[in-house]
Amino acid sequence: MNPMHPIRFPSLLLAVALVSGCATHQLRLQPLRGLPADEAARLKQGQLAVGRDRLFDAAATTLEHEPFLHWDIDLLDRANGFIKASAGLFREVQIRVTGDGGPNSQLAVSVPRRELKTRAKIWIKPDGTATAYEPSAELKAQSRVVSADVELDDLYFYSFVWHALHDRAEVPFDLLSYDAEAPIAAAAPLALQPMVPAQAPSPTSEAMALSPAAQAAAVSPAAQALPLTPTPGMER
Repeated sequence: MNPMHPIRFPSLLLAVALVSGCATHQLRLQPLRGLPADEAARLKQGQLAVGRDRLFDAAATTLEHEPFLHWDIDLLDRANGFIKASAGLFREVQIRVTGDGGPNSQLAVSVPRRELKTRAKIWIKPDGTATAYEPSAELKAQSRVVSADVELDDLYFYSFVWHALHDRAEVPFDLLSYDAEAPIAAAAPLALQPMVPAQAPSPTSEAMALSPAAQAAAVSPAAQALPLTPTPGMER
């Protein structure tokens, strides 16, 4: 990966922008960056080389750890491979997982209501790279914070699921300043990143809209208590 350019942004203007709520940067997702060419081509179609149950768990993991929006899982239906989640007013995502029990499965993501645009805090670390996850206290003290506009789409969710299954790395992105003279400020590294939940999941939200008889079959223990350590794959 090319070395990152340092951010050149007046500190006073940055402080005013953060206080006023105006975004100073644009975050451009690069969901296929770093993926093998054959897997990237398949991922564009929502196809992953993994069994249906593991893919379902990875999709649930995505909604628990996705850093830009705070998702509440409204429906977690393992039997039918369907997940519905909401994030504030009119923001909704629906995920469906299908497969025939073999080594390949299909992922479909739908955004039926409001487009998933938001404004996020991005931490610029001392090495010039950026992350959407809050760093440790020690690293946070050495990092700068900017406000960035971002829009999530289906390919972003596909990529997040792929990384949840393979390396638990952050979905890559480029961070560009709205200052026309500034170059690309930072990009997410393809290094292992612990996925820390943006908020604790509600103990009751997972089974919402399910009948009591269906809850036991629908809610996966793996989806309720997933490991937070950066491992090569998801622990079952």
